[in-house]
This record gives sequence, C-alpha cells and structure tokens, in this order.
Amino acid sequence: VPLVTELSSFHVHELVIGSSDEERSALAKHRLMRLLAPHTQENPIFFHMINGTSPAFRSAIDQMAEVGFEMLIYSFGSGF
Repeated sequence: VPLVTELSSFHVHELVIGSSDEERSALAKHRLMRLLAPHTQENPIFFHMINGTSPAFRSAIDQMAEVGFEMLIYSFGSGF
C-alpha cells in the first residue's frame, strides 16, 4: 500500500444555536444561508416593459446591460 502524504477531506458547516431566542436563531440561519448560498439572499434588479416589439426589446436589453439590470419583466398591457 503506497504511503499518502496528503489527505483531502470534506468541510462540515454546523449550525449551533446556543439559546432559545427566536431572533438569534433566525439571524444564525440567515448567516448560514449567506455562507452556503449567497445568491438566495439577494434581490434581482428588474425592469418592467410594456412595449413588446422586437426593436424596443433589443433596445431595452442593451440599456439594461449598460446600467446593470438583471431581469426583464413584461408588464400588463404588453401583449404577452
């Protein structure tokens, strides 16, 4: 059996709650979620659009990319 010089294992994230206070418990759970899945704690920046034509859509997407919007929502009255 060859001698192994390095051992790689897995990491364990354990949530220990030291009191029965609901607020402290909720804060600890939110902190763990920010560590494990930070994207779940963020709100996307979205843009509402009612014009459903292709040129307006392309123009809106270009403008959204310039300023950092992440999502386009067709609002009521857009025809979709």
